[in-house]
Amino acid sequence: MCYFIVSKIDRPIIEKGIILIRKNVFDKLGSENFVKVLSSHDKMDMSKSYFYLMLNKVRKMGLVKDNALSFKLVIPFDIKQKSLFNMDDGILYITDDKELIYINLNANYFRCENCSVRDKCVFALKKIAKENDISISKENPREAWIDIIDILERNLIEKSSWLKVENNVSI
Repeated sequence: MCYFIVSKIDRPIIEKGIILIRKNVFDKLGSENFVKVLSSHDKMDMSKSYFYLMLNKVRKMGLVKDNALSFKLVIPFDIKQKSLFNMDDGILYITDDKELIYINLNANYFRCENCSVRDKCVFALKKIAKENDISISKENPREAWIDIIDILERNLIEKSSWLKVENNVSI
């Protein structure tokens, strides 16, 4: 089961880095309000104070700088044991045509067999695969997402000679 959202982005994008975020924080990023704040300057149906509260939270996470998005890809991680760092099955991704795609394969929301957003999901999957020169070999969208996410995570680790981690204990 998974949770899937696509939103058009109105904010400028100033950086195209990768940000690792704890799984419990990543799960919250899938809420409608966080997606709205990340996607647009427009407060929509939120009160001004709530909008700025949410905006300050994503700024603390490093997702927004100077009212612009400062990432290309967000990968959730968790600590399973004292020293075991584990990346989780989900991503927050900005496409080249300024769409924000959030997929969390650990959420209990949709099943592929009777999914109401399957067409959008498969389209987003193919778009991310094409942008990253990844071939899709699975027919089941969930299995294909797992492959894509694994490849993106592996590329992050294999192509990095170092990863900068900020000391931001209070989020």
